[in-house]
Amino acid sequence: MAVVDPKEAEALMLKAKLKPKEPYKGATAKWKCECLQCGETVFPQYSMVKSGQGGCRPCGYKKVSKKMKQAHAAGKMNHKRTKITEKHALKLIREHGRIPLEPFIAVSKPWLSKCAKCKTVSSPSLARLIYKGTACAVCGREKSSDAKKLSEAEVQDTFRRAGVELLVKYQYKNDEPLKCRCLRCKRIVTPSYANARKHKEGCKYCGGTFVDPLEAKEFMIRLGYMPKVKYPGTDLPWKVQHIKCGTICFPTYGTIKRGGGGCRNCAEWGFSYDKPSYLYLITHEKFNAHKVGIANIAKLKKTDRVHRHKNDGWLVHKIWEFKDGKLDPGRMAPSGV
Repeated sequence: MAVVDPKEAEALMLKAKLKPKEPYKGATAKWKCECLQCGETVFPQYSMVKSGQGGCRPCGYKKVSKKMKQAHAAGKMNHKRTKITEKHALKLIREHGRIPLEPFIAVSKPWLSKCAKCKTVSSPSLARLIYKGTACAVCGREKSSDAKKLSEAEVQDTFRRAGVELLVKYQYKNDEPLKCRCLRCKRIVTPSYANARKHKEGCKYCGGTFVDPLEAKEFMIRLGYMPKVKYPGTDLPWKVQHIKCGTICFPTYGTIKRGGGGCRNCAEWGFSYDKPSYLYLITHEKFNAHKVGIANIAKLKKTDRVHRHKNDGWLVHKIWEFKDGKLDPGRMAPSGV
């Protein structure tokens, strides 16, 4: 149930002749009230009163007792319960909105009948119909549910707080996708009522949980990367060509969106495929280990990778130099150290 304005709740209780003696606590919480009819202190629930049920039990008992007396006075019921005729019984059950499906037996016996409104079949006794007035449990639950439903204004307000405008009628199905327009980006989206109420974000685009493939492509081109395949997803490698150097690389959309680099060849750090490079094999006697690696040929000795390994006790077994860092076994030119 949606948030209820305490003033509206108090007004409803006063209309039902119940005067609240404490602040409103919630739709299903017991609410201390004074019955304005009998003066008794009672603890009804706001949701029960709103659905049409009474809030004062003593007054309820008096009401049932009064109906019983009226029924006896009008000849509808008899203490012996044997003098009522079938014709009279048929009239009473139809007055309570039910269609009999079997002959009448007795006032207190279950009587198979069908609700004239919802067609539900059940077996309430005629006594129950007269004393309690409960014709159909299904219709009663629907009436109670309808009383607890949100108003159209409340539903619209929930979606507006989530940043979207509801374009269709809410059918009271919390997980049903509903056509809406984002108030920020003006796109048509389909959040559910539960999503709008819980996450406070109705637009998947503005919320960052969904990326428009066309916009993703335009974004990559704007930052200098020409996509070669369709958009795969935010955090999946995307085959693109760096417009600046022509290198084919595989950055993720998320990395570029967060300001990261996408082309290793143009990066000022790491291994560059276009610079003179070498493959090295080194060994360490103390660690009893061998190590294979690649690196670009450095201009300064102190920035050379193999030189740094030598300072840590590694010995060079062999180095293969290349014109660039691209794989081409036919161009291998081993050189000693």
